[in-house]
Amino acid sequence: MPARALAALTLLAALAPAQPIDIASRRELFVDRHLIHSLHNAELRLATPRYEGPVFSLDRPHEGPFSGYLTVIAHPAGFRIYYRGLPVSRPDGSTD
Repeated sequence: MPARALAALTLLAALAPAQPIDIASRRELFVDRHLIHSLHNAELRLATPRYEGPVFSLDRPHEGPFSGYLTVIAHPAGFRIYYRGLPVSRPDGSTD
């Protein structure tokens, strides 16, 4: 494609009105301006975290100080947390 035609297409694409993005009834997290056309008397701002106390503690005998890799998954009955419980340290590659 000749350079002039490519430049003309690029200019036309930039001048064309943007079509709305259909998100149906999905919830969308607005972390950038991709889904936002304009902001009037508003701004994008991250919330300030606040300490609400411990959420989860690894204090059972089968867990121990070498537990980790917590993953929280939404479930119809609430949330589930999957993690690795390891009461003692073992060398990498250990199968026991």
